[in-house]
Amino acid sequence: MLRERLLATLSLFFAIVALVLAAIGLNYSVTQQRREIGIRMSLGARSAHMVRHVTGGMFGMVCLGSAIGLAAGLVSGRFLESLLFEVKATDLGIVIVPILTLLGAALLAALPPAIRAVQIDPAQTLRSD
Repeated sequence: MLRERLLATLSLFFAIVALVLAAIGLNYSVTQQRREIGIRMSLGARSAHMVRHVTGGMFGMVCLGSAIGLAAGLVSGRFLESLLFEVKATDLGIVIVPILTLLGAALLAALPPAIRAVQIDPAQTLRSD
């Protein structure tokens, strides 16, 4: 059982590292859209609409990545079943929990920078470049 525990611990570690890197990437992506947000705000877009637009784009990317990961997981299902004891790779709990975790991390990564970008003055954003 030592080998299986080590493999599970390493998998958990790399999953957490991947989640943190994905959150940092989403945060950076929203920060890069600051000028676009400033232009839209100066043209009359509402701040709530802009926050929904930015977070919706982030969720689109996360959903696309989740769909690709889900497809890859289902393709490699036989290998996954050999690693898990009395668990099928297509169990609903095995599939839903990681997807919900990714969506939650995306929300936590995209929402604060989107709110910060909306709160700044559009004229100041346009003058900065």
